[in-house]
Amino acid sequence: TSTQQWIDVESDFAIFIKNKLDTILKKNIIDGIQILRAKNPYDVHSDWVVTNNQVPIADPATNPPSYTVVIPLLDGDYKTIVFDQEAKYNDDHDWNKYCGHCNKEDQKYLTIKNVFPWKRGTLFAFDRMLFHCSANFSELSKKAIVMWLSYE
Repeated sequence: TSTQQWIDVESDFAIFIKNKLDTILKKNIIDGIQILRAKNPYDVHSDWVVTNNQVPIADPATNPPSYTVVIPLLDGDYKTIVFDQEAKYNDDHDWNKYCGHCNKEDQKYLTIKNVFPWKRGTLFAFDRMLFHCSANFSELSKKAIVMWLSYE
């Protein structure tokens, strides 16, 4: 499905990114950072507990999760879909367009909150507690910097 190149959160690169993030997402620490190369769209999941090789990278009890941050590195018809459990309806057309690769049963319980289009060099962030997935894509692969933040 993907390859992940994990980056040390103490590296010069991570510190540079953290300093840039401090202007918009104050009082956060980086739990993990990676270069993601996705070959297939991801199914529905949350980032409350993020793992590297099945090992949690931070404990939510001591580091309360805050945001997942995505910085696309390629242009293309890529999107990330974020869900909101509290909506009272779901649009079949949007679900089939963006989430046709996901388990159909999930549509009964999830509603689309936001669709984030990928544009190289932009940044979007969302609450790590929210369920999300990749939209369908037909390009060969997509690439981004992905970070998981917690409150200080």
